[in-house]
Amino acid sequence: MCIRDRIKWYQFKIPVKEYDQALNGISDFRSIRFMRMIMKDFGEPVTLRFARLELVRGEWRRYEQNLAGLQEVEVDDPTGTQFALTAVNLEENGVRTPVPYVIPPGINQEIDPSNLNQRRLNEQSLSLEVCGLEDGDARAAYRNINFDMRMYERLKMFVHVEAGRQDEILNQGDVTAFVRLGSDYDQNYYEYEIPLKPTPIDDNSVSTLSGYDIWPLENNIDINLDSLRLLSLDKLRNRYVNGDLSPTGVYSVVNDGKRLSVKGNPTLSNVVTIMVGIRNPDKDLEQPLWTSDDGQPKCAEMWVNELRLSGFNEEGGWAAVAQANATLADLANVSVAANMSVPGWGGLEQRVQERQRETMQGLDANGTIQLGKLFPEKLGVTLPMYLGYSNQTSTPQFDPLSPDVEMEDLAAIADQINNPDDVDAIDSRQRDARTINQVRSINFSNVKIAPQFGKGGGSKDRNARNKDSNDANGDKLTQDRERFGSNNPGSRGGGGRGGSNSSKGLFSLLNPANFSANYSFNEQYRQDIYTDNFRNVEHRGGLNYSWQPKPKKRSPFSKVGFLRNSEYLKWIRDFNFYLLPKQISASNQMQRMYEVSQVRDNMEALNPGLGLEPIITPQVVKTWTWNRNYTVKYDLTQSLKLDYQGTAQALIMEQAGEIPDEVDDPDGYNAYRDEVQSSLMEGGEMTTYNHQVNGTYKLPLDKLPLTDWISADTRYQSSFRWDRAPFAQDTLGSTIQNSRNVSLNAQANLKNFYNKVPFLKEINNKRRPRPKDREVSNERRDGFGNLEEEEEKEKRNINPIEHILRFAMGLRNVSATYARNEGTLLPGYAEQANYGGFNRDFGAPGLPFLLGHQSTDLYGNGFGDGTFAQEAASNGWLVQQSNLNNQYTESYSENFNARASLEPIRDFKLELTANRNISKNYQSFFRYDDDLQDYVNESANETGNFTATVMTWPTAFVDDDSTYTNSVWESFLSGRRFVSERQNELNYNDDLNEIGYAPGFGPNSQNVVIPAFMAAYLGLDAEEVPLDVFDAPVRPNWRVSYDGLSKNPTLKKKFKRFNLNHTYRSTMSSSYTTNLSFEGDESGRPVATDQGEYQDYIAQRQFNTVTISEQLSPLIGLDMSLKTASNNEPQIKLEITRDRNVNLGLSNYQITETKTRGVVIGVGYKFDDVPNPFLKTYGKLPIKMLKKTDFLVRCDVNIRENSTVIRKMVEQQNQVTAGQRLISIKLSGDLEVSDKMTLRMFYDQQINQPKVSTSFATTNISSGIALRFNLTQ
Repeated sequence: MCIRDRIKWYQFKIPVKEYDQALNGISDFRSIRFMRMIMKDFGEPVTLRFARLELVRGEWRRYEQNLAGLQEVEVDDPTGTQFALTAVNLEENGVRTPVPYVIPPGINQEIDPSNLNQRRLNEQSLSLEVCGLEDGDARAAYRNINFDMRMYERLKMFVHVEAGRQDEILNQGDVTAFVRLGSDYDQNYYEYEIPLKPTPIDDNSVSTLSGYDIWPLENNIDINLDSLRLLSLDKLRNRYVNGDLSPTGVYSVVNDGKRLSVKGNPTLSNVVTIMVGIRNPDKDLEQPLWTSDDGQPKCAEMWVNELRLSGFNEEGGWAAVAQANATLADLANVSVAANMSVPGWGGLEQRVQERQRETMQGLDANGTIQLGKLFPEKLGVTLPMYLGYSNQTSTPQFDPLSPDVEMEDLAAIADQINNPDDVDAIDSRQRDARTINQVRSINFSNVKIAPQFGKGGGSKDRNARNKDSNDANGDKLTQDRERFGSNNPGSRGGGGRGGSNSSKGLFSLLNPANFSANYSFNEQYRQDIYTDNFRNVEHRGGLNYSWQPKPKKRSPFSKVGFLRNSEYLKWIRDFNFYLLPKQISASNQMQRMYEVSQVRDNMEALNPGLGLEPIITPQVVKTWTWNRNYTVKYDLTQSLKLDYQGTAQALIMEQAGEIPDEVDDPDGYNAYRDEVQSSLMEGGEMTTYNHQVNGTYKLPLDKLPLTDWISADTRYQSSFRWDRAPFAQDTLGSTIQNSRNVSLNAQANLKNFYNKVPFLKEINNKRRPRPKDREVSNERRDGFGNLEEEEEKEKRNINPIEHILRFAMGLRNVSATYARNEGTLLPGYAEQANYGGFNRDFGAPGLPFLLGHQSTDLYGNGFGDGTFAQEAASNGWLVQQSNLNNQYTESYSENFNARASLEPIRDFKLELTANRNISKNYQSFFRYDDDLQDYVNESANETGNFTATVMTWPTAFVDDDSTYTNSVWESFLSGRRFVSERQNELNYNDDLNEIGYAPGFGPNSQNVVIPAFMAAYLGLDAEEVPLDVFDAPVRPNWRVSYDGLSKNPTLKKKFKRFNLNHTYRSTMSSSYTTNLSFEGDESGRPVATDQGEYQDYIAQRQFNTVTISEQLSPLIGLDMSLKTASNNEPQIKLEITRDRNVNLGLSNYQITETKTRGVVIGVGYKFDDVPNPFLKTYGKLPIKMLKKTDFLVRCDVNIRENSTVIRKMVEQQNQVTAGQRLISIKLSGDLEVSDKMTLRMFYDQQINQPKVSTSFATTNISSGIALRFNLTQ
């Protein structure tokens, strides 16, 4: 015996969920990290070879519920049936005994397409092993799917069965195989069952078994899916024609030795479960599939393989579309379109199962009629009417309640029924199966009447006899208009279109053209198998008014003689005003929506014979809204403008449910009508009201000669909003809020100010003489075509006084903007908003609040005091509700921005910018306390943030020593004592402790650390630095650029561009929140202390961080472009950058400082008129190749070094926590091959050299060639 014959391999299959015990409290399999295999109880040394350990999961699962027939197995009498679900495959069971596993006949082993060696995949089958299967009982495996099988013809599967034990005698028909398809496992399914022929396993025939012996043709499952649909049809026909229904709910037929069964209402259109099982048939069946049955328990093993669908129903369909358009002169346009499609219709890209399964019919018709054309033209009637109708009807091919029965077959059943009730039920079922969507609409938009009074000045015949009388009538009409303020006496016929909106004066106030109306009606109707009816009716209507009189400007002093000759009295001469407003408009819009829907009762069709009568009530949704908008714009003068915009939203109240019928329920209808009329008369129930009041004023500085170089304007914007409480929570009250925005913008053109002095004006307007290029002959040009400088011929006289004065006039422009935004939100408001936001008594919430008034003064003091809430409570404007959980809120923000432009010398430009932003937000629960019988302000909390430009230049270039310590850090540590003394002087003036700090203001106190931090990093004196970060000094940032070097005669010959630039930006930011542990005395001095080493006073505002961000980007920048004889233009760019970010953390008493230094070098060159190397491919590609092209080469080198140092205040230590040196090298070359394609070659290398041991040095290199195509035309 060879060694190979003595080797045995054992395969263990362990059911994971059937474990013996769970140790150490593990509850599930969701967090398995380790797997251990233990071997024990070996009697002697052995050698084990471990081949493979893997987790195997199949989509087929064992069905655990009872599948036995009625009364076959008692519920409380569990059987001893053994059932196992495994897999057999060719590689592991190909030499299995007594029956080896073979591939079913006609099936080829699949090849792995991802393997170049064409490796064949392992082929396997599902195995169901059962033993002790009682008579009439069954075992099965199932899986979940989601599939539409109606477009397929057959379902096929191979089946093998053999005896489960050596001593078991299994005859043909002793066991059967069944397949269930349906919506669930035991209530709605189709079942197909066939008797099985076992494979003989005697010793003489095992070696001669063929594939057909193992997979007999008699065992093949071949289900004609049409037979399942016909089975549902037979069941339905048996119900209506014979009135017969199986008491078990299962309808079965036996045909050709196979049993087809249906239970419930399954559908092949959406098969969600499939079950394959083995059954020991009941010997007492009325229609057995096999004649001999001993009724004994059976042991068998069944294999199933290649469950598949075959055959397509490729019957196609058709579709048609028709459309017609008609135009009736300028009166109407009509369009009609119809479409129809039948089952089987679909697009070329659609699969068979995606094609249409219903007959669809559609009709769309719409038209627009200009009804205004039917009225006399002089009436100016605009009345466009739009009519629309749409109907889409879909008749399904299959009955929705029995999706496997076609509607034609359902009609055939009706022809065989004699019972009129059943006939009506089927007819109703056919009608209800249709899906109908119908839309009807009518729309009148922008309906207007603009009569043309006196058009043409009377008679069109100037030679008519009644000419004088017509002219007299025209003059009388003109006089009437002038009396009403028409101000248009010279127009023909008394003002032409005197009634148009462009007329002036009060006469136009009553012009019918100011009015416009709109109305629309839209009705949607829908029904389907689940919806008995759905009807949505929507009415929209509106009446608008807009008066824009274009008033005339009144300038009473414009013609006064002595005022016209004086520039200093120009502000009086230009004084103006308007008598009439610029615009008055009002809009009323109503929307009425009424929707009724009711579900269809399908209980009898789905559950026949049960006599269920569900209670179905219509569902009603209805709303009636009334929105009103108002606008008033009044320019008091050209400089002072006011405008008001208001919006009110209301609901028309009506009782819930369906509208009572006027005939069937006149009393209910009258009560409903009275309720609606009453609500309309009251303007509806207001839900939201808001308005905005704005005013702008341009200061008359340009009217005064001394200040005409300054322009300034101010703007005031206010808003108010009232929101009703939810109808179900009226006791919580409404919510009101307002806001106020005040802004001031100013600009100063200092050049105009300097020009007031004639001598300075001459200096400012003096320009450098430059000869025109086209006026210079070629004799004065060099070899590059540039003009030669003839210094000896063009001597320039330098006037030092002019240069000094020009330097003094370097400040050119200054602009500044100041904006302040404030707002208040108050919940629990008990009053109703009516006219202008007032209540009915015009007392609440007060005119100041409606115009945006806040409780703060000019300097912002008074924020967060809750003044208005207390005022509203004292006036009885609030609800007495202790469960109010909405917060009272006050907000405040202040923004200041300034900009200045300087040019002290020619081509040297300096731009200064400064800004300061502050925002605060205050929130509290202001509500009624039942115990105190008064209003209380609870859980008050204030948050805010601050950002400003600062000056950190004095400390920008301070470097660390070898211990990472610098003078700024030492200044910060020493400056804390000075700040502590100042805080002590402002509060209690106590004696200093032994370390030199005042009690309560220790070295780690927030009140000490923040000012010391600002003093150290801003370069200020600790004895003078502001103690509040919000008072930090605002300093400008700047940007400097100089391009005068390119105009230097020497450099001009070599450089086309030579620019120098420098930028400095530095900002400081912080944020705070209210410290709930703060306690203060009557003077506001802190009382409570913390539990730290120094027992510092707890500050009222808790700051978490203070951050300073500084960028010198670039510190020095150089941008050059060299001159060449061609257009190559070599470019050189050099930048030296320096950044710093300092963060003061008050939670850990640390300063995190990150510094970055960098150098950027860039070089670019363009080779023009380069021969195209790809020109040989011209004609082979569908692109236009360029004969000569440009080749752009660029190289960029970026060296950046950064480090992060943490400075600990308590330990007074400095530690580097991060840092690196980054070197970036980028090379690229771009070649334009054609007008659509560019070839790019690139090389990119990144080198990272860390400064700390926790990181590793890395180098990344990427290179390649890229093609870029431009697909635009």
